[in-house]
Amino acid sequence: MSRRAARGTPEQPQSSTATEQRRSREVAPPEARLPTLIDASALIALLGSEPAAGEVAEILEDGAAITALNLAEAVDRLGRRCGLGVQRVRPVIDGLLEDALEVMPVTSVQAWRDAEIRISH
Repeated sequence: MSRRAARGTPEQPQSSTATEQRRSREVAPPEARLPTLIDASALIALLGSEPAAGEVAEILEDGAAITALNLAEAVDRLGRRCGLGVQRVRPVIDGLLEDALEVMPVTSVQAWRDAEIRISH
């Protein structure tokens, strides 16, 4: 017997909002999970053959995403640091985009939140 029933109050059915909130906390099945979001540093490590390149390659095997802003940053930094021009980097990234990497748009709200997080760390 529930506590409500013990006190003599009828049990109320859960609202659809409460049910939705409970479902949102449940673990999604593997096929419904979101891809791992990587930043510019991860893509630079992979394309620049840095020590973390193997770890990034493993992440990409499971499917990953990068924001459009981070993609642009990665290409810029690869050009400035490694002397890799867009014409050399683009075919490699286009291959990743076909197989393992999704580019996600960024809203101004997300950009501001990203800035707040970066500043605080």
